[in-house]
Amino acid sequence: MPSQRLSPGEAYVAIQRILDTSGSIVWTDHARRRARERTFTAQDVLQVLRHGSVGPSPEWDGQYQSWKYRIAGCDLDHVPLTLVVAIDESTQAIVLITGHDD
Repeated sequence: MPSQRLSPGEAYVAIQRILDTSGSIVWTDHARRRARERTFTAQDVLQVLRHGSVGPSPEWDGQYQSWKYRIAGCDLDHVPLTLVVAIDESTQAIVLITGHDD
């Protein structure tokens, strides 16, 4: 069953709820590669998820049958970082798809 599209506010609330309860962030292989290439850490990801802004237009990923959300913020060194995540409320997990400099 496809996931429900969330508004930016709903996505932010869902992310905070997951971080507060399970704290589960699942990194894709692609995200791990990008983190090494762009030198961002798990702590940087958490900083952006906690304090960043969810973009206004989620994108549908037909391959994985889920909505992807962009969260823009700054890492712990105040360097701009945008994350692309999927929110899996059924498993209480945030799937980190990739991250890139703004």
